[in-house]
Amino acid sequence: MMSDSVAISIIVPIYNAEEFLKETVESILSQSFSEFELLLINDGSTDQSQNICEAFMENDKRVRLVNKANGGVSSARNVGIKNALGTYIFHVDADDILRPDALLNLYNEASRTHADIIVANYILRTLNNDEKVIKHRVVHSAEEFLRGMLLGEFHAGLWNKLIKTTCYEGLSFDEDVSCMEDKLILTQILLKSPRISFLDDEVYIYIQRSSSLTNNISLKTLSSIEKVIEQIDNLLKDKKLFEKSLAKIKLDYKIKLLNNSHILKTEQVKNKFKEVNSNILNRDMIPLYYRVLLWFEFRNISFLTQVFKILR
Repeated sequence: MMSDSVAISIIVPIYNAEEFLKETVESILSQSFSEFELLLINDGSTDQSQNICEAFMENDKRVRLVNKANGGVSSARNVGIKNALGTYIFHVDADDILRPDALLNLYNEASRTHADIIVANYILRTLNNDEKVIKHRVVHSAEEFLRGMLLGEFHAGLWNKLIKTTCYEGLSFDEDVSCMEDKLILTQILLKSPRISFLDDEVYIYIQRSSSLTNNISLKTLSSIEKVIEQIDNLLKDKKLFEKSLAKIKLDYKIKLLNNSHILKTEQVKNKFKEVNSNILNRDMIPLYYRVLLWFEFRNISFLTQVFKILR
């Protein structure tokens, strides 16, 4: 049995992750820092994921397995937060890797600074196993971090951030959202004005998989992204400071629509968040390629979309 409290609760949502799950869990259980619990949330897997989790649970008392009907990653994370005993929460995807001293360095930084959120560097591992260290500039307020996150200067993922459990009070992941759920809840957390500290150390290996690199995504995913943007817009609508940030995420969404023009027609792209159409020629917002492409699309010269895709 776990004690009534523990330093860190690690939450891993799992759905049919048998191919990578062992390596992920082993990277967690072999941490140099041991005062944690590992919550494996099996979200209705139909492969061997549950059996893998049960084997780890039998061999390590820090592991807790929660089996639930399939409801998506947001649902699984909500179950994890509800069951968490830790002072801090750390989220890990079931196909990534924690570096050996990740929790030790994160917890030491939290203890030293008494911050509510510790943001760390991470390593991006590509399909051909090249690795790139991703470092963040230091900011001094939650507001500045939020603005930078919406502009794409900071990754919105939760997996390189140790967050105090109390930051989640009164919040939950939107279970109707299947994409960008991290960005939405992190926006809600940052609006509480938590104290932030930056750890100049790589704690996490984020591994690109082939499925994450394709431009072709479903209508459900596009709808989910649109819903997240609308909710963030509503959260920030009275804050002039975020005008540029909001315009940027709306333009980025239009780019996704263009990259999936087989799903939505040009007129639909034009009418999505049309309040930012006047920003498409702003060179600080989006790359030149997309500025030109959007400009032509909005003038019904759609054949150039295919030409640009071929030449890119």
